[in-house]
Order: sequence, then structure tokens, then C-alpha cells
Amino acid sequence: MVKPRQPVFAVQAMKLDSYELDAYSGSTLFLSSVVSLTLNAQNPNKIGIRYSPSRLQVLYEGLPIGVIRVPRFYQPAHSKNVSVPARVLLQCVNVSQVLEGVSLQDGSENSIVQMRILGDITAHLHVFRITLPKVKVALDCDINIDSRELTLRTELLSMRAVQNHITAGKPTAFFIFGDSFLDSGNNNYINTTTLDQANFWPYGETYFKFPTGRFSDGRLISDLIAKHAKLPLIPPFLQPGIHQFRDGANFASAGAGALIETFQGAVISLKTQLSYYKKVEAWLRDKSGDVEAKMTLSRAVYLFSIGSNDYLSLFLTNSTILNSYNKSEYVGMVIGNLTIVIKEVYERGGRKFGFLNLGPLGCFPGLRMLEPESNGGCFKEASELAKLHNKALSKLLSSLENQLQGFKYSLYHFSRNLRKRINNPSKYGFKEGKIACCGTGAFRGTFSCGGKRPVKEFQLCESPTEHVFWDSYHLTERVYKQMADQMWSGANTRPYNLKNLFQCL
Repeated sequence: MVKPRQPVFAVQAMKLDSYELDAYSGSTLFLSSVVSLTLNAQNPNKIGIRYSPSRLQVLYEGLPIGVIRVPRFYQPAHSKNVSVPARVLLQCVNVSQVLEGVSLQDGSENSIVQMRILGDITAHLHVFRITLPKVKVALDCDINIDSRELTLRTELLSMRAVQNHITAGKPTAFFIFGDSFLDSGNNNYINTTTLDQANFWPYGETYFKFPTGRFSDGRLISDLIAKHAKLPLIPPFLQPGIHQFRDGANFASAGAGALIETFQGAVISLKTQLSYYKKVEAWLRDKSGDVEAKMTLSRAVYLFSIGSNDYLSLFLTNSTILNSYNKSEYVGMVIGNLTIVIKEVYERGGRKFGFLNLGPLGCFPGLRMLEPESNGGCFKEASELAKLHNKALSKLLSSLENQLQGFKYSLYHFSRNLRKRINNPSKYGFKEGKIACCGTGAFRGTFSCGGKRPVKEFQLCESPTEHVFWDSYHLTERVYKQMADQMWSGANTRPYNLKNLFQCL
């Protein structure tokens, strides 16, 4: 058996290619930068090693602050000086925190910033032209950076000098598109049925103490993200009264889909939501002028949760559309309409986007009850469509990042995190993961919460905080709070988290 010794890696050279410094809330400096890094790779083994492309983490005080992309490369046997070029992306690093105990002045002994590169690289061993099964090589490098040698030292010194005198910047605006996961009450003001409204008890019973039109017992993900961003609750665009859109607007509509045909006539389609956004854009230009409006729109964050209803409607209505299109074609239509809207917002100045992928639709109580022969299992066909959609969405966003200059996004794995709470509720502090708090029938999957819909009978649990699902298709505020915290901090989001998008980029 061949048992290779661990190769040795060292940092050979670093070069700062580009950087941006930004001040947030007037007192904190953030750095985003691209660094060219050259690693020296040494192979003490009698066999060659071919490495696959890899992504490594850059850590500061144990916390990830960036990513290193290492290309494919080969280490010959007994090689001592293989140079490996790599690119480092530092994302929204809190420079104020890093430099708190570091001196930038000449002659200071306290000028060293200690960082660490950590990760696994997949490799294939080569013996006499035979490629052996792949192995993983652990890479763990400590880096000491002398801050006095940094290219941006002068700018850091000048910004630190005036840091405490910078006035707090204007908040980043927040524009919200989508369906009932984000609708703060737009459907209260349209001609629709109670199937697409939640402006009656017991909706809103825990946080607001009255119904607001939100499909939950309390706040939604968008409300909780706004709180993280130090914004007020973003009101529904259609709410009567005098609006000040400088903080953003919520266009989401329960029941809406990317396709116009989804629950057509009863909801606000994504296309119509885009038309509302254009009205807000015109309002900003009128009130603030073109220059300031352009700045507001480019700094804003645009959050999307859309697509669930395009697939749910296939099973909740007498739809025959899958007789005309196969599943991949139908998903392509949904993604195609979403793409049009994203590109339109981008053309009008939007640069920072947040997305939730689709949950395991067949595991929602309202669909789980449609599969009685599965002994409480999920409705597989719906979940399969959601998986196809999520795969296509991920591919789309990666493509747009390459196509559209300045396009940045955060994709939250809503599906994975909801599934974990459904299957293992106690791990996340819940007692019930499958049965809704409000509704009737198996799993309380009959959409009757509140008694205002076609089925009047419903049961209501005593403690929504013990349940993952609030009603047949929607979640409790406690779940939304956990997810919003993850979206903000970076857990299960890529490539950026929402904190990055709001505060720095």
C-alpha cells in the first residue's frame, strides 16, 4: 500500500489587485478585495500528485473572512519548488475590528495581522503512469501580514483619522418581490378571495396581536431581515396612505408565481410586481433627482421568493399543463420569466439580489395529505419539481454573475433548512414538524385556518412556537426568525450573505 507523506505548502508571494473601503453607520470600516496569492508546494513523496480545483477558507481569529480559489495543478515526485497561483476574495471584512490592536505606524512592533488558510484539496496519486483513487489533502497555513507593508496603508490611516467624524450613511433600501412567504399585506387591497388573504384571526396573533395580511402567526423573513438591516417594517406597496419609498417597498403577493397564468386574476403576478417597482423608481427620481435615485437603486437589496405557486397550482387546480410540457420544459418557463424580471431590475440599476430557493413542496401539510397511501410521506411529484427548479435557479444565478457586471447575489438554501426542521424538529427547538398549528384534516393540511375559507372547520394549537408549520403551506414566525438569522449571518447562503449585501458591497 502506498501511504504518502503530507505535502508542504507555504505562501510565496501576495499582491493586492483591487480593493474597496466602505464606512457603515459612520464608525466601522469594511474592506472587500481581490488578492493574487502564490503558494509554494513541496512534495516529499516518491509519487506525483495531481490536485483538482479547490476552494479554501481564509480565517481571522477563527472566523471565515474570505475564499481562496486554487486551480488544478500537478506536483511531480520529490518536487520542492512548484509555484501555484491562486486568487483570494475577501468579502466585507471588518477592518476596524482587525486593526483594533494593530499599529500602522512605522517603527511599531505591534503591526502583524495573523491569518490562516484552511481546507481540503482533492488529489489523485500518480505511480508509474497509473492514477490511484482520489484522496483528500488537508491544507493548513498560518499567514503573518505586516500591516506596514500593505498597499492601502495610507488610505487606512486617513480613513481611521476621520472615522469618528463620518456621519451615519443613509440606510440601504430593501425591495421585496414574491409570494406569501414575503407578502406583508398587498392582497388585503386587491379583489381576490380569502384563499389568498390572511387579514383575519388567528393570523398575526403572536407578534402583532392582530391580522396584518401576513401568512403566519407573526413576522415574515422579510420583516426580520429589515430589522437586521436597521430598517423599519417595509409596508405593502398597495397599502393606502402617503408612502416614503426611500427605505424600499414590498410588492409580494400571496399566491403569485413567475408565470402570469398562475392563479391569474386572483393575485399580483411577478410581472405586475415589476411594474409597481417601476412606479417606485419614477417616484424616487422625481423626489430625489436622477443621481441620488440611481445611487439608492444600486445600493438597494432586492429579495425574491417566487416559484412555489407555479408548481403547487398544478396539484391544487385541475391543471393539464403537464400534458403539454414535460417537467423540465415547465421549469424552464418559470425560470425564464424570473430571469426577465431580474435582468429588468438590473438594467434599472439593481446590483444586489437575495433569493430563497423552493422548499420541499410535497412535504407541506397541504400536499402531504394528498398522498394517503404513503403513510404520511411527502407528495413526491411536487418535491421533484421543486428540486428541478432549485437546480435551475442555482445555475441561472451563477450564469448571471458571469454575464452581468457588478451583479452580486445571496442564495439561501430554504429547502435544506426547512427539511431539517420537518424531519428533526426537536434539534431546532420544536415539538412538531409535520402537523400544522392551524387547519383541519390530516396534518391539518386542509387550508381552513381562520374559518373564512371554503372549509369552515379548523383547529388551532395552543403554542405556535412548538410548530414548524403555521398553516397548511406557511411557517411560524419562530422558523422564519431562525432562517432570517442564517440568511443574515451567512449560514447556508452563497456566495454572499445578506449582511454583506446590506452593509458593504
